[in-house]
Amino acid sequence: MNAAMLNTWQSECPFCDILVNRRAFIDKADCLVILARHAVHKGQSLVIPKRHVSDLTGLTDAELCSMMLSTKEAIKALQKAGVAEDFNVVVNDGVFAGQTVPHVHIHIIPRQAGDCAEPKRWLSDRLFELLKEVSKSELEETALALRTDLLITNEKINIVKPYTVGTSRTIPTWIKINQPCIIEDGVILGGYGSDNMNSSGNADIIIDQGANIRSGSIIYRGVHIGKNFDCGHNVLIRDGTIIGSDVYVYSGTQIHRDVCIGDSCVIAGWLGNGSVVEDKVKMFGHLVHAYETDRGSIHEPAPLIRAGAFIGWNSTVIGGVEIGSSAVVGAGSVVASNIAASTVVAGNPARKIESSL
Repeated sequence: MNAAMLNTWQSECPFCDILVNRRAFIDKADCLVILARHAVHKGQSLVIPKRHVSDLTGLTDAELCSMMLSTKEAIKALQKAGVAEDFNVVVNDGVFAGQTVPHVHIHIIPRQAGDCAEPKRWLSDRLFELLKEVSKSELEETALALRTDLLITNEKINIVKPYTVGTSRTIPTWIKINQPCIIEDGVILGGYGSDNMNSSGNADIIIDQGANIRSGSIIYRGVHIGKNFDCGHNVLIRDGTIIGSDVYVYSGTQIHRDVCIGDSCVIAGWLGNGSVVEDKVKMFGHLVHAYETDRGSIHEPAPLIRAGAFIGWNSTVIGGVEIGSSAVVGAGSVVASNIAASTVVAGNPARKIESSL
């Protein structure tokens, strides 16, 4: 095939159309799994390379491997969704082999009892008589449901002891995830305690819509997270913490027990037990206790950061002090006493350097 013919073929290829992403439920670096527009049974799917390749032999080894692994993942997802237990996996390679789209693809065809009189003769006209067109809205709704389901399987969320459920995909009832949200591989939900709960006596983990929780993070029981939460990798959130909406937490941040964080905050560093951070705070330091007792389980007085305050990088706020609304604590400062609203402080110990902002 010459270059001109290939360009014409590719420009007319329905699998090279960006809109095909709307019916995708698995998206890998070099391939997609999409729902088929014409299906024998609901959930019939196609595995396609992202690069335009007309035939099987044109695939790289990496592309072929990715497509086969995605086929396996798709079948597991369709089985879990109750589409079917059995499938035909087929490649029509070339026009005389039945290929009608000039972009190589793997068919995943769900099979059900009675859809063909003799399953071994599935290429008969009987099965193809069952083909019907699926509406665009149904394709997109089904794809969204499958994508959502894939994100909250136990292959994506690790439930630690004593809540390990092995290979089961059942999510404990005390984990409540309001979709859509993204929870990456290697996130641990549950921590290591069984009786942890927040101040309202609720031991559920509640994650609201729009959350994006990255790998390596650990969230204990009794944690409630508001809408549009976003965090970097390896974030620790201990039991009883409540976080508002539209909060971003930097990688490596440690948020300890019974912390309260308001809406629209940016958080980094180390937040000790019982710390309170009101709305619209930017906190890049450490909120610590005075450590007047040698028992770490006892809640000592903790810092209170009022709305709109700014705590600079590597600064430390110690004990039950209050940082007033819209106050600014300079980077590297050490604060051990109350700071009035709209005041700028810096140094060790922190001292006022301006009367107001």
